[in-house]
Parts: sequence; structure tokens; C-alpha cells
Amino acid sequence: MARAISTALLMAIVGCANPTPPGTTVTQAEFGPGWPLTVASGTLRCEAETAIVFRTPDGNDFAVNGSATSLGYADIEPIWAADPSGAAPKLSLGPLVDLGLMLC
Repeated sequence: MARAISTALLMAIVGCANPTPPGTTVTQAEFGPGWPLTVASGTLRCEAETAIVFRTPDGNDFAVNGSATSLGYADIEPIWAADPSGAAPKLSLGPLVDLGLMLC
């Protein structure tokens, strides 16, 4: 019994050592027509000093920049919106990167 309690306590301490960093909710409504994603909202966060990660409402994490890609996060391509003007293949992720870096 004491061993089970010790194990549970250790797991709780280890789990608290690496929590998901806090982030900020971002929405299409806030960004307007420059919103670069196909999902209407999510959570933006910074990890490991410069890795910007976007979490969709259904809990999937995507790399917003190369630093996050290097940490193994999924490519943002599946939710990255096409540029409706045709001036570029995709809308710029720059505003999300800039906001995410402010969280670092």
C-alpha cells in the first residue's frame, strides 16, 4: 500500500515537472481576413524558447515555425489556408509567429 502511494506521488511530481506551457487563445474573428488557418480558433503557445505551437480545439498540435517542427510537432499544412487572392499559395503565418514569440 505504501509503495502504491509512493509511486502515485512520484508520478504526480514528474507529471507536474513538464506541463504544457500556457498559451493564449487566438481566433479568426480577432485576426480578420488575414487569419491563416482553416480552423476558427485554437491555442497558441511557445515551447523551448522559440518553438511556436498551435493547438486546435480538438487537441491536435501543429508546428507554426521551424523550431516547433524540429521538436517533432506535426506540419501545419493540413490546416494552413490558401491565399484567396492568389498572390501566394498560402496566407502568411507571420502574425501567428510574431504573437507566439511574444509568449516566449
